[in-house]
Amino acid sequence: MSAHMRKRHIKQNENVIRITHAGVIYQFPKKVAAKYRVTEQSVSTQKIFSSINRKYTKPGALLRGIRIRENLTQIEMAKKSRLL
Repeated sequence: MSAHMRKRHIKQNENVIRITHAGVIYQFPKKVAAKYRVTEQSVSTQKIFSSINRKYTKPGALLRGIRIRENLTQIEMAKKSRLL
């Protein structure tokens, strides 16, 4: 009969950050995670999208964004919206 043996404790890696999201555990090195640290509290949408609104009208930017999100060409978008 085999006797119970004592197991050594596993050392936790202190240079790793563990993040759980949707039941999945992600591990990142602290040096990598430091690059993605959020330093600003918030940014207004006007500041981010001001260059887009200067280049395109708001409806034009909306249509372009939807077209890119759906991965459609201009012709495919026109056919889906029954303009052609």
